[in-house]
Amino acid sequence: MADVYEIRHANLLRLVDEYGSVAEINEAMGRKRNDAALFIVKNKAIGARGKPRQIGTSLARTIEKGLHLQEGWMDTNHSMEPEEDKDLITLDKLNVEAGCDPSGGPACTDVAVVERIQVSLEWFKQNISRYRTDGHELVTARGDSMEPTINSGDIVVVDVKDTDVTQEGIFCLNYGGGVTIKRIQVLPFGVEFISDNKLYNPFVLKGQELDAIKIIGRVVTALCVKRFPRGI
Repeated sequence: MADVYEIRHANLLRLVDEYGSVAEINEAMGRKRNDAALFIVKNKAIGARGKPRQIGTSLARTIEKGLHLQEGWMDTNHSMEPEEDKDLITLDKLNVEAGCDPSGGPACTDVAVVERIQVSLEWFKQNISRYRTDGHELVTARGDSMEPTINSGDIVVVDVKDTDVTQEGIFCLNYGGGVTIKRIQVLPFGVEFISDNKLYNPFVLKGQELDAIKIIGRVVTALCVKRFPRGI
C-alpha cells in the first residue's frame, strides 16, 4: 500500500498533467513561475540527509488552498477514480438573470441548473481560464447599464471562486434584493459600483452599507448570443 508521501507525489504528477507544467501550477497558486519548491519534490531531488525530498503536510495544504482543492485532496489516492474526458469542460447554466440596471437585479431564491454546456479544454483556456477548470457558472445578463461591455441577453461566465474585489474588475453580486452586474473599484473611503453605460451614474457604498453586498464572483467572459430572423 502506498504511503501518504507516495500518494501526494502521484497527485502532484496528476496536477502537472492537468495544468501542463509545474510553472503553470505555480502561476495558478499566485507564485512565481520558477518557484523551486514544487520542481524539487516533483523530481524527488536528494536532500541534505541523502533522501528524496517529499511533500510534507504544510506544502500539501498550501497546494490545496492555492488550487482551490478540497482539504485532504493531496492525501487521497485518486488512481481508481474514473478518468474524465480531459478535452471537454462542462459549464452549468443557472436560472439566474443578473440585472444590468441601477436598481439591481430580479430576486432569485431558487437557483437551479437549467442547462449544461460542454466546451473544449483549448477553448476554455483561451476564453475563460488558463489556470482552473472548476468554479465557473453561467448566468444571463438583463438590462443595458453595462453596455457596450455586456449586452442584455449575453451569457456571462462567473468565476465564483474569485471574490477578491481589491483586484478590480466586473463582478456579479447580490444587491438590492437581487443579482446584478457592476464594475467595482475600491476607493480609500469605500467601494464604487460603476455602470459602463455612461447614461447611468456610479454609486459608492461605505462602512456598514457594504454589508448589503454579497459578491458572487468575478465576471470573466461574456458570450454574445444574437438571433437573426429570416431574410437577414
